[in-house]
Amino acid sequence: MDPPGRPREAEEDALGRDVDALGRLLGEVLREQEGEAGFALVEEYRAKTKALRADGGWPRDFGPEGEALLRRTDALALDQARLVVRAFTAYFHLVNMAEERHRLRVLRQRERAAAEARAEATRKESIAEAVSAAAAAGVPAEDLQRRLHGLLVEPVFTAHPTEARRRTVLDKLRRLARLAETLDDPRLPPSQRSEVQDRIREEITALWLTEEVHQRAPAVFDEVNNGLYYFEHSLWEVVPRIYADLETALARYYPGHAFSVPALLRFGSWMGGDRDGNPHVTAAVTEHTLLVHRETALALYEDDLERL
Repeated sequence: MDPPGRPREAEEDALGRDVDALGRLLGEVLREQEGEAGFALVEEYRAKTKALRADGGWPRDFGPEGEALLRRTDALALDQARLVVRAFTAYFHLVNMAEERHRLRVLRQRERAAAEARAEATRKESIAEAVSAAAAAGVPAEDLQRRLHGLLVEPVFTAHPTEARRRTVLDKLRRLARLAETLDDPRLPPSQRSEVQDRIREEITALWLTEEVHQRAPAVFDEVNNGLYYFEHSLWEVVPRIYADLETALARYYPGHAFSVPALLRFGSWMGGDRDGNPHVTAAVTEHTLLVHRETALALYEDDLERL
């Protein structure tokens, strides 16, 4: 399944290569799992929507071709419509994963470029660049310390209906991202590269065979567990790095001052605690949610201690 019309800057564009490769693999999986008829239906929609977007039109401005496609869609059987929706949902899951990987790739490239340029360079849009700019502007260390103590960043998690992916889907996408990252290594032998590509295809097949949503509406505790997924598999590792980056930058650009870095990053969650917006959230539910949060944190600490 090729991309439905993403602008291409150059043939060597790494993100473009990733998206193209993942799209082709998804197309192979569609052929295998849904047969030629299913693949042809999805390809029909891919080609027609790509052609409609090629002229820069917007929804409801597509003219006779767009109206014909709408009529075609109205005439689809339910299983055909479901197939098309599932195919493009899977495709955009893969695209989002590729874009996240590419963002990390660009950040690493910026860091390497800065290091190669000169020892004092900092990566653009980084914590180090912000601290460097403060030092260059003559901001006294005492003023910066006061600002740090007055700073609080508190992202709040919510069970957004457009992000209702199951944990099993998130797990598959995470494994796909790790496999795809392996292919970035230029030292990877051809035999191992082929093996990794086969494993990526297997994961895409598993993703296709996995139901996107639960057969029943998610309960409050399903939402709580989905929210904790991001703490277990992302934030638990990333947050300490943020503090480490800040402490390193402060020591580098204010070498004569010992900073005290407060807990300036905290997290909140509506899931399991939205007593106003969700009638199923009772005091008992909130209590259980807090217990699950504590148990998750303790388990993560235990894992870290075992690795020491």
